[in-house]
Amino acid sequence: MLDQNKAVIGDPVPQILRQWLQAWRPCFTAPSWEHVLVLVMGGLLATGKRLALTHKWSRA
Repeated sequence: MLDQNKAVIGDPVPQILRQWLQAWRPCFTAPSWEHVLVLVMGGLLATGKRLALTHKWSRA
């Protein structure tokens, strides 16, 4: 069985990010958890302005 806390060779998510977010692990299913990790990592690595499109749409 694969340990959820261990990084796998070729894993795009750094071990430190897995450890940092471990408190949230019980809130998600296994497939969802992997998506959460990738989305958080993308948010941390993204540079520049981020737009809140819902805010723009709600003003109409």
